[in-house]
Amino acid sequence: PLIGSQLLGFTSWRGIFVTLSLIGIILVAGTVAGLGETLPQDRRQKSGLRTTLRTFVSLLSDRRFLGYTFAAAFAFAAGISYISSSPFILQQIYGLSPQTLGLVFAVNALGIVFAAQINTRLVGAIAPQRLLLWGGILIATSGVALLVSALLDIGLAGILPSLFFMTSSFGLIVPNATTLALAGTSTAGSASGLLGVLQLLVGALAAPLVGIGGTESVLPLAIAIFIFGLATLSTTIISGRSVEVSA
Repeated sequence: PLIGSQLLGFTSWRGIFVTLSLIGIILVAGTVAGLGETLPQDRRQKSGLRTTLRTFVSLLSDRRFLGYTFAAAFAFAAGISYISSSPFILQQIYGLSPQTLGLVFAVNALGIVFAAQINTRLVGAIAPQRLLLWGGILIATSGVALLVSALLDIGLAGILPSLFFMTSSFGLIVPNATTLALAGTSTAGSASGLLGVLQLLVGALAAPLVGIGGTESVLPLAIAIFIFGLATLSTTIISGRSVEVSA
């Protein structure tokens, strides 16, 4: 976002799309040239689509996998809501320039990096379930703060900190939810793929729902993040209790 906002200083949205296309070409070329298969030949699966679908069905019946997957998916939906709506809200309602908006996105991205680094330092000493719970509490609290800011019309003084802590929670939620969802599965590749698909599906449903509420007020975004934040925390708590009972 920071680079994109600077590009808008001397090009239009078309220039942004050209830049994205060039980046895509570079990524494809790098993938083809530099990412070969690392698994030994004798360990590679030769099963087809039918076997993959059976694996997906099996994963969808795994309460542990589904619980932690949806904890990550609901947090992802909150993030998609923020990404899709905040540019319009912060520029049209609060008058931020594209360049300032890029800085806001950059600061929030640094929050994710900072939280992820904290997670890296703590994960050996503290259980992933507890770190995930902390992330769930952080995103839920941020959603409450954002909703209160919208209802009381506090303005940027309440909105920007709420969005910062909401995005920072991803540094705790995503790595730990992914680790816990994949733990104990014998098909980590398929599980990882399904986890990503479910996250994208939930996120794809979130963006248009927020858009329906319009961009004349921050309230629709606040309600969405409030709901998805509570859903993340609730799913995390339920999943943790389910694991304790099964253990």
